[in-house]
Amino acid sequence: MVGSRRAPGYLDRDGEAAPMERFVRLIVAGGVVLVGACWLVAFADYGSVPWASGVVLALLGTAAVFAGILGELEPGAFAVEEE
Repeated sequence: MVGSRRAPGYLDRDGEAAPMERFVRLIVAGGVVLVGACWLVAFADYGSVPWASGVVLALLGTAAVFAGILGELEPGAFAVEEE
């Protein structure tokens, strides 16, 4: 397609993904890995290599989702103010 352009804000001036794009990528990729890992753990024999791989992938997927979420929170988002 001649003359096609991406939406404004998709890439910054250096050609890297904007922060919101990285946030979405981490959440989606982590979620996909987590779902696949859960299926792998469900159908593999307990203690087998595929089962252990599924557990590791589930942990990595969960970490990616949390990294995406926590990367967008403001500092002190979970702070409790005392009166």
